[in-house]
Amino acid sequence: MSEDFWEEWNGKGPVDTGPITPGQYLVKLDSCSLKFMADGTPRTEMVLILCPDQPHAGRYIWHGWPHKIVDGRATFGWLAKMAWTACGMDQRPQGDTVQEVLTTIAKVIGEKSGATMKVTTENRQYKGEDKVRVKNLQRLEQSAPAQGGQGGQDNPYGGQGPQQYGGPQW
Repeated sequence: MSEDFWEEWNGKGPVDTGPITPGQYLVKLDSCSLKFMADGTPRTEMVLILCPDQPHAGRYIWHGWPHKIVDGRATFGWLAKMAWTACGMDQRPQGDTVQEVLTTIAKVIGEKSGATMKVTTENRQYKGEDKVRVKNLQRLEQSAPAQGGQGGQDNPYGGQGPQQYGGPQW
């Protein structure tokens, strides 16, 4: 099968396959799901699509974190908190244990498919290849607290969202 077939079949011509230039982009949340690693550890995986009218429009960025818990704390909790607040969530996620909170985050973010947010990326070397790494996710605008956490609970960020506390530091 020739490469011409794939270009004609795809209908878009040559595809941009180089690394995404590090920087800030608008992205749309395509999906978020809970997966399991080979050792059985749960993992949250997000798929983001770069919005039109900017470099690399239509390209995908994959972002995720394992639900690894050490000494009762989520080692990648700061990533979960960053994604949670970027999706407009100001309430504390439901759950009595760290694992329950991480699972709630994956579930609620999955329900936010189509949400637009700002991503800051950088490139890094991984196994000899340039890979895109998400440095930061931010909501686009401050809005009323979204439901999905424990309703009626005091806002742990003082009602100001991620701008007040200077970004994710979970």
